[in-house]
Amino acid sequence: MKPVRLLLAVVVGLAVSTAVVASPAAAADCDILFGKCWTLYHSDGDVVGAHADGYTTTQCDGLGRVCVFGTLEDTKSDGKSACLEFFATYSDGGTRREYDRVGGYGNSKSLGSAGHYSFASNVSTIKAREGITNSSGTCVYASGYKSLAF
Repeated sequence: MKPVRLLLAVVVGLAVSTAVVASPAAAADCDILFGKCWTLYHSDGDVVGAHADGYTTTQCDGLGRVCVFGTLEDTKSDGKSACLEFFATYSDGGTRREYDRVGGYGNSKSLGSAGHYSFASNVSTIKAREGITNSSGTCVYASGYKSLAF
């Protein structure tokens, strides 16, 4: 193969692989470093007007805790706020809920006050769902959840 054709083949191959990695479908099922990416887009936990995504990892503190990193964005100019709920269950029967909210079309925030939530190492499941506020400011959530892998 001539050097020019080889270079062209390499450039085309890189362009195709970059396009695949950058697609939303690929991002939804990715592994990054020691974590698992998640998105609520087109899941049972999705609502119009909110977008939440991020990643989970068990490599956040050296103690086996499960950390959920991500962002919540208000995606609709309707005067309502975007909401997010996490519901965790533990092997000892315990449960935990965490909530986030952001208002103003195009505004986004990192999860929690530290940019993530940290769950004890005996967490069995973590599920998430988006919501939007109603006229009284109460969050109305999707009827379903999406389970997050970790």
